[in-house]
Amino acid sequence: MVYKVNALKQRVGRNIEYLRELRGMSQESLAVAMGKNTASYISKIEMGKWGSTDSIYRISKFFEIPPEVKAPGQIVFNSL
Repeated sequence: MVYKVNALKQRVGRNIEYLRELRGMSQESLAVAMGKNTASYISKIEMGKWGSTDSIYRISKFFEIPPEVKAPGQIVFNSL
């Protein structure tokens, strides 16, 4: 089960990186938009090293892409 959760986190992270790059944003500019002051915040998320789904919901809202919750702890972006 841990493998599936880690794989899912990495997939979500790659999707966030894709969206960020598609909009021509740096990790730092996205972090600032999320109210954080360092690019490492976004870097960790993009590498799948996020613990709270709150950050993912905030990022999905920023990109105007609703996340779909398939099961507890499983978030996927519908449009990707």
